[in-house]
Amino acid sequence: MSNLSTRLLSRIKKEKAQFVTLQFTDLLGRVRSRLFPVYRAEEIFDDGFAFDGSSITGFVDISESDMVARPDPSTFVVLPWTSGDEKSIMMFCDCHHPNGQPFEGDPRHILRRAIDDCSKMGFKPEVGPEEEFTLLNESDRKPLDYALYMDYAPYDPAEPFKMELLHALTQLGLRPEVAHHEIGPGQNEVNFEHSDALSSADHVLMFKQAVKILAKKHGMIATFMPKPFFGYGAHGAHRHVSLQDADSGRNLFFDKKAPKYLSSTARMFIGGLLAHAKAISAFASPTVNSYKRLVPGLEAPIYLTWGWGNRSVLVKVPSYFPRNPAAARVEFRGTDSSSNPYIEYATILKAGLDGIKNSIDPGPDVSENVYHMSPEKVRELNISVLPNSLGEALEALKKDRLVQEALGEYAYTKYVKLKEAEWKDYQAEIERTGDPGIQISDWELNKYLLSA
Repeated sequence: MSNLSTRLLSRIKKEKAQFVTLQFTDLLGRVRSRLFPVYRAEEIFDDGFAFDGSSITGFVDISESDMVARPDPSTFVVLPWTSGDEKSIMMFCDCHHPNGQPFEGDPRHILRRAIDDCSKMGFKPEVGPEEEFTLLNESDRKPLDYALYMDYAPYDPAEPFKMELLHALTQLGLRPEVAHHEIGPGQNEVNFEHSDALSSADHVLMFKQAVKILAKKHGMIATFMPKPFFGYGAHGAHRHVSLQDADSGRNLFFDKKAPKYLSSTARMFIGGLLAHAKAISAFASPTVNSYKRLVPGLEAPIYLTWGWGNRSVLVKVPSYFPRNPAAARVEFRGTDSSSNPYIEYATILKAGLDGIKNSIDPGPDVSENVYHMSPEKVRELNISVLPNSLGEALEALKKDRLVQEALGEYAYTKYVKLKEAEWKDYQAEIERTGDPGIQISDWELNKYLLSA
């Protein structure tokens, strides 16, 4: 038994846990999980566990189905919704071929590669996620409430749920910063503290599980479907990104001598994001329903622009505390809550690094509301727009070699095949029933409401 296994077994014994829950995600971001009795812990910690990779979306074919998942001890947590004889610890896993080689289609591995690319340039990436979701009554699947932005009890009946959620997130090792009701019916947002990119992506997955499990406990359904209701706000998942100096920890996006304290490194990172944003959409806005969110008037970005404190642009530079080096970051607003955070983070980081490597100028910042600009003004500023459908996003991805490389050839090919099938299914449905336009179709609700 290795020293690591000994330490993990000691922690399990201290927690008096009876079970071990081990998880990873498929290529589309759905959590896959196995539950083991605690007496198998030593074996699993030393060797990992075998599974059928051909049964995991986007993994391998049946002719090469044997795979191994090995737990990452740095992700060890006690699941707060388990206790007593049902108490379980949880760890995320990395997926491997039987010969020990990392599996090239494992989303965690894809993000690790992007982080390694950052390290080679002397950077440590930090990401702070925002996550939005909607609560529905389990009985009729209608919104829990019609409260307004930042409403409180009794208008927002989910306040006790959010208190329990924040407590659970803290037990899971996250540091939630704020929770509040958003603008849509039953819609809520939780922000938690930034961390290194891999931990941040892990935290998003833990967060989404906690929301769904605790909502069920309270007689509710929680959905991360990007836009479940027409006429109301949608679920964005903004990413606050910064690069730290790998040695000193200094925030490289802050420069006290630069205009508004934004460093040239940050500006070039923004340039890379804008240059590759159309292809990134295939991962940041990965479903048919995602593009019902990306329409004017919903504070969702459709124009490839950037600026300070401007919620109509794609890349916003928060200006709350401009003189605070720790607060310097860029906010990528093109992501929604249905994304696979590992892959999405990887594409964002690779695009930003490309901007730095090739000194990509993001162009002038935009200070006015882009939604209120005239078509003539948009043309004058040469402003491009994001794809307006999953089909368009996939076409943009096929033209962007750098974003393809963020996934690697294997995962890229698998992902495009899956998403093209999804898009074709939707096209066949609207040919049969009629195009709903920006309305939300029954096909979308049936496909995404419970699965997102």
